[in-house]
Amino acid sequence: SNKSSSSSTSHSQSQLQTQKIEEEIKLPVLLNLALAAYKLGTYAKSHKFCDFALDMESGRQSVKAHFRRGSVRMMMGDYEDAERDLDRALTLSDGRIERSEAGKEEEDGDDGEDGTEGGAEDAKEARSERAAILREKRKLSRLVHQAEKNRKLQKKAMEKLFRSAEDDRNNPTPNAGNAEGAASSLYPERKGPKPQQIIAASRYNDGDDELFAGEDRRLSCFGWYVRMMGRCAQKLLDVIGEDDEGGDYAADIRRRLEEDKKDA
Repeated sequence: SNKSSSSSTSHSQSQLQTQKIEEEIKLPVLLNLALAAYKLGTYAKSHKFCDFALDMESGRQSVKAHFRRGSVRMMMGDYEDAERDLDRALTLSDGRIERSEAGKEEEDGDDGEDGTEGGAEDAKEARSERAAILREKRKLSRLVHQAEKNRKLQKKAMEKLFRSAEDDRNNPTPNAGNAEGAASSLYPERKGPKPQQIIAASRYNDGDDELFAGEDRRLSCFGWYVRMMGRCAQKLLDVIGEDDEGGDYAADIRRRLEEDKKDA
């Protein structure tokens, strides 16, 4: 019996020592690391430190641990979990204030000056924590409201976009009488010249247009490519000049292009 009682006593002492180490060393270090990561903007690391702190029994009863993880989750956009953490921190803070007030009344009855001062400081710190939690909850409320507002605006914009696409399918060529359908588009189309019209409107005033004076200006892509290749070859031969036998390469290219045009 003596051995069992001594073993239980040593076990309880070991538990108390472990709890004391957690409260005085592990928990403050983890919360400080979480705060440092939070201020550096590395919210994922801060969240992990808070999780490590809350895995301990002392951390689950810590106002700061829940408050810090709630702040981190709020910055990460996890508003629902952040609200739960802040609510838990507020509950723990209220309980701490009640215990401080009750302890202060008992110490006042016992006329203990030192204990009264300690209870007053603890109550003051608890009220300060509660005020910080309430400020964070108000901030979270504003963020949730803004997120809901942005979600509604995005939903409205997408509905307008798909509605305009449906109107375009039903009315592919809106006219002046259907001005409402054309104006309902989220991004109204701007009418401009087609590529063929741009090609037809392009003019070259270098004296070579007489080769194509009678042809249709609305050329195909292949015709336009052939024309440009011919012009490049002509310019190159003009720079090189005639050969020693007096042959005119530019005239030969012109003649071949005219023959290809007639054959076509």
